[in-house]
Amino acid sequence: MLIKSCSIVVTQNPKREILRDVDIVVEEGRIKEIGTNRTGEPVINGKGKVWLPGLINTHAHIGMHLLRGICDDEELPVWLDKVTKAEAKLSEEDVQDGAVIGIQEMLTTGTTTFVEMYWPMGPVLRAVKKHRIRAVLFPTWADALPNVGGDMNSELKRILKEVKDIPHIKVGIGAHSIYSVTDERIRKMYSAANQMTSTFAIHLAETRSERVNCFKEHGKLPVEYADSLGVLSSNTLIAHAVWLTKAEIRLLGERGVKVSHNPVSNLKLAGGGVMPLPEMWDAGICVGLGTDSVASNNSMDLFEAMKVTGLIHKHHRWDAKTAPVQRILDMGTIDGARCLGMEQEIGSLEQGKWADIISIPLDHARMQPCNNVISNLVYAVNGSCVSDVLVAGEFAVREGIMMQALQ
Repeated sequence: MLIKSCSIVVTQNPKREILRDVDIVVEEGRIKEIGTNRTGEPVINGKGKVWLPGLINTHAHIGMHLLRGICDDEELPVWLDKVTKAEAKLSEEDVQDGAVIGIQEMLTTGTTTFVEMYWPMGPVLRAVKKHRIRAVLFPTWADALPNVGGDMNSELKRILKEVKDIPHIKVGIGAHSIYSVTDERIRKMYSAANQMTSTFAIHLAETRSERVNCFKEHGKLPVEYADSLGVLSSNTLIAHAVWLTKAEIRLLGERGVKVSHNPVSNLKLAGGGVMPLPEMWDAGICVGLGTDSVASNNSMDLFEAMKVTGLIHKHHRWDAKTAPVQRILDMGTIDGARCLGMEQEIGSLEQGKWADIISIPLDHARMQPCNNVISNLVYAVNGSCVSDVLVAGEFAVREGIMMQALQ
């Protein structure tokens, strides 16, 4: 495939190069080269559009997609109780149907890779297998929540067997949280993830109540307690990380832990805190972006998440220089890939990487005028502006239309 005469290519490569009037050559699902006067078949007209890496959602629950709007205007403890009860009534068919809708929403808004923490994972896996999207699936256990978790070993074996020869699906292991999973179970899941050379994921330090209760019960703050369990390392991805002390931030940096920032969900559930993003960057922590579920967001649009990230941190710090646009775009692309240990495969448009590419028309009203393309991508456009979406060099969305019938 030759994407010819691309007006603007935002590469997100190490130099953060922005190229103009270039061709992208795709071969066997990967980017072969980017340059001028290239050849290839079929020829796709890239003129009049900005092309950039597909966005990477580092925290989602698309198995909950049918629960959009089920519980608004409640804080997390009440929300969790209501949503958990509603979720328990979902059949596996309901979960699969919701996952299909979630995949459609992500693809049409520019997300090409997503992290899913859910149980049961089977219905979500069936949806992912039928559609052109890249996924990292974390079957997630929670002893304290109804209908969440089962025989870990048999479930993992089944899932790993199913995805063995599917390059666009990877598998990790998830624990819901330190307050809903036993210490022994958390340690076992972390150990199993390491044995798989995969990632361990967990919700951590999301709310003030979690922090207070953890200290009352264990005499340690959430990050300190997770570290005492031996589950914080460069193979750990934590979601939220809002309520942190400076000591906890240093600890996360020392352990090489990756973090998924979910600003819209955090704001909507009114946890009362704002992730200490500048301090996390200063500590060398890799931070990606997530949407969480539509039960708490209520959207899967990562462009929206990027904009909110910039706004919330500038406002919270009274400092317009906080969270610059390039760093925010990094969070949605290459830093998201780093969170998943996939930075050599996705997250930027470079030779040899998977051709996960999206485009936005330059004549779209939200892209005009284009004085600063990065600024427009972060603060002006939203997911509805996305025109084309390729995953491994194949169109999932073309000119705004899904190329696969939803199954």
